[in-house]
Amino acid sequence: MAKRSAAPSTPTGQAGDDAFALKNLLSAPRTPETAGTVANALITEKLWVAVGRTDAGPGIAEARTAEGDRLVEVYSHPLEVIALGRGNDPAPIAPAGLANVLRTNPELSGVVVNPGGPWIRLSREELAPLLALATQD
Repeated sequence: MAKRSAAPSTPTGQAGDDAFALKNLLSAPRTPETAGTVANALITEKLWVAVGRTDAGPGIAEARTAEGDRLVEVYSHPLEVIALGRGNDPAPIAPAGLANVLRTNPELSGVVVNPGGPWIRLSREELAPLLALATQD
């Protein structure tokens, strides 16, 4: 059976961040405000994660630092996932869904946005506005 990925019909399609707001923020010169601006944008922009297959079933891709920190990989557009060529499928995730992933997995240190570059790493502290969206079970 052939593996299939969901991708928009055009490079900017209806699927992703058509205004490239996150990409523009990440491409701009970095200032002390950049992390906070990107964290706030994660609340309003369309977000994507990379989903891979494991022996345990599908899972959201993570990055791991040399220090052992685990980060959820978040993307501004489904083509960002596909461009990495790792065989993962892009899947949309609502900001509240991302907040819930972080809330229910305290071992995750934060996120890395657009790991293919330009990228930014955001800690849980920097993600406070996003984490406020998490629902309590």
